Amino acid sequence: MKKELFFSVDIESNGPTPGLNSMLSFGAVAIEASGKVHGEFIANLLPLPGTEPDPAVTEWWRQQSTEALAALTSPEPESAPIVMSRFIKWVKDLIADQFKPVFAAWPAVYDLPFVAYYAMTQAGFQPVRHTYCLKSAAATLFGFSLIERGAKKYLPKHWSGGVSHNHTALGDAREQAQILVHLLETAKRLRERI
Repeated sequence: MKKELFFSVDIESNGPTPGLNSMLSFGAVAIEASGKVHGEFIANLLPLPGTEPDPAVTEWWRQQSTEALAALTSPEPESAPIVMSRFIKWVKDLIADQFKPVFAAWPAVYDLPFVAYYAMTQAGFQPVRHTYCLKSAAATLFGFSLIERGAKKYLPKHWSGGVSHNHTALGDAREQAQILVHLLETAKRLRERI
């Protein structure tokens, strides 16, 4: 049986809906449950033709740090077909015949539909078949509500690996990768007790 290779994914967008709004930045960290990192991916994207920014999200971006705003333009934005073709090649090269890809995000319901939509419509391949919602897993362990904002405050501080959530796609993907490893370790320890 193939081992899982997790892809901790974070996207930044100009709205909540793939196809109506555009993904602006995309970061991913490929990591095993053991914490072994296999690589990182970062890209900024040009808006898709025919999409519009969501006014509420535009206002939200105005309130973000200069670091987060600067991260949307460095590296320089590229067209979605170029970015997604490069991403899919990166994923395929990493998994080869050794791993099954599992895509993870906090929350999965926001980030992963963008990745799936862009991969299929811009590069003709759908890599997002197995998913792991970090927020749902953490809510199960720590008993917070899934609709609560700012729920990462319930996690042990060391779980982020010293990486702060700063709304840069790769930075947030790194933070989530560390949280993922701790969630998987905790679940393993709980399974061993049963």
